[in-house]
Amino acid sequence: MVKDLRKSAAALLVASAVFSAQAQSPSSQGDFANKSIEELMNIDVTSVARKDQKLWKTPAAVYAITQEEIQRSGATTIPDLLRMAPGVQVAQVEPDRWAISVRGFNGLYSNKLLVLVDGRTVYTPSFSGVYWDQIDIPLDTIERIEVIRGPGGTVWGANAVNGVINIITMSARDTQGAKVTAGAGSEQTAGYLAQFGGKIGDSGAYRISGGYSAFGALPTHDGSHLNNGWDVEHGGFRLDQKLSATDSLTLEGNAFSTNGNLDERAFPGVPPVMTELANHGFDVMGRWTRTHSERSQSSLQVYETNYSRSDTGMSENLHTLDLDFQNQFQAGSRNNIVWAAATASPATISSHRPRAG
Repeated sequence: MVKDLRKSAAALLVASAVFSAQAQSPSSQGDFANKSIEELMNIDVTSVARKDQKLWKTPAAVYAITQEEIQRSGATTIPDLLRMAPGVQVAQVEPDRWAISVRGFNGLYSNKLLVLVDGRTVYTPSFSGVYWDQIDIPLDTIERIEVIRGPGGTVWGANAVNGVINIITMSARDTQGAKVTAGAGSEQTAGYLAQFGGKIGDSGAYRISGGYSAFGALPTHDGSHLNNGWDVEHGGFRLDQKLSATDSLTLEGNAFSTNGNLDERAFPGVPPVMTELANHGFDVMGRWTRTHSERSQSSLQVYETNYSRSDTGMSENLHTLDLDFQNQFQAGSRNNIVWAAATASPATISSHRPRAG
C-alpha cells in the first residue's frame, strides 16, 4: 500500500510557488466561461486576413484557444494544447516527437501546415514541417492560439495549404511581476520556470524568463520503458516600447537546447539501435508598427533564426533572415485593403549522415 501511495504521489505531485509584485493579468479578454455565444463571437483574431477582426466577421473556419482555456487545460506542451482545437489531428509518436496536421494526411513529417509564433514562421525548409520540440514557450505567456482550418496560402504563402496555426504571446505589459513555478509528475518528471516582468519608464515594459523541463520515457506494451526520454532548456525575453503617439516597437528573442534519445526497439523487427537528439539554437525578432490613422496602419518585421540539430543519424544546420512589410488602409466606406512585401535570404541549410562503422 505504501508503494502504491508513493507511485500515486509521484504521478500527481505538483509544487508551485508564485511571488508577484503585481498580479499578472490572466487574459485581456476576460472570463470566457461566463460569456454568451454573442460575446464569444466578438473575440479578436488576426490570422485570417493579417489584421484585427471580430471572429464573427472572418470568412474562414477559425478556432481560438484563449488564455482562460490554456489555464484550465492542465496541458504542459503546445501539442497538447492543440488537441483542444477541432479538426486538428495530434499524435505523439515519441516523447519528443509529434505528428500534427489539419484536414487529415497526418504524419511525423507533415508539410502542409504553417505554424507561426507572433507572425514569425517556425517551419524548417528541410521538409517544410515543424520540429515541435523546438517550440518551448511558457504557456502562461500565450495570449491565444488561432487555428485556421483550410487553405491560407493566398495570405501566408505556399506552406499554408491545409491551415495556419498562429501562437500569439502576451505583451510584456500584461506579465508584470515575478513568478517561479516548479512541478513533477509521471510523464513530465521535472519542470521549472522563473519569470520576471518590469517597466521601462512610463511607456515601456519587458519580460525575461528561463526554464527547464524533463520528460520520461514512454512505456511499451509489456510495461517496460524505453530509453527515449528527453529534456529541454529555454530562455527568452520580450520588450514592448511605445515610441510616440503613433509608433511602437516590439523586440523578442528565444534560445533553446534539447537533448534526448530515440530507441528504435519500439518498432517490431528492427534491431536495437539508439540514436541521439541534440538540438540547440536561437531566434530574434523586431517589429515596428505605425498607426497612420484609425483607418490605416503599417508594420515592418525582421527576424533571424539559427539552429543546429542532430536527429536520427542526420546533422542539420539552418540560418534564415526574413524581412516583412505590411500596410492596411480603408478604401471607401466598405473596403479594407491589406498588402505586404516580403523578402528572405536563401535558407542556409546543410545536412549530412555519418558513415556507418
